Amino acid sequence: MESGLQSAYQEELNRLEQTIEEMNRHLAELQKIPAYTGPDPTEQVLESIRENKRRNLAQAGPEPYFGRLDFQEDGKPEPTPLYIGKFGVEKADSPELLVVDWRAPVASLFYSFTGGTDKAAYISPTERSKVWSISNGTS
Repeated sequence: MESGLQSAYQEELNRLEQTIEEMNRHLAELQKIPAYTGPDPTEQVLESIRENKRRNLAQAGPEPYFGRLDFQEDGKPEPTPLYIGKFGVEKADSPELLVVDWRAPVASLFYSFTGGTDKAAYISPTERSKVWSISNGTS
């Protein structure tokens, strides 16, 4: 059991290091883009989005997430971990989520699940056919 705990700890440590590395890479890329100060409203909106991402990445850097939720989507063989944090963070080059914003609807599973043998379910607002269930940490 001792080696199992050590292995789980090492996996989480690796995941944390990879997340921070990806966040730092994304922040560095955003910081290379000069701030737009011109009159074009579209560019102003895009700059506002970039600045918001810069600020969120910088704030989340020291502690990118505070919780982990393992859920198993119906029909899937393995549970998927979701890391819950103050800000949502995605990979710079893909839509893959590294950290789910604590205010996102799916994060409600983290707050509502009380453990035990009861199931917790989530119906995606964008894909009504997807239901994620959790029981004892998995479905």
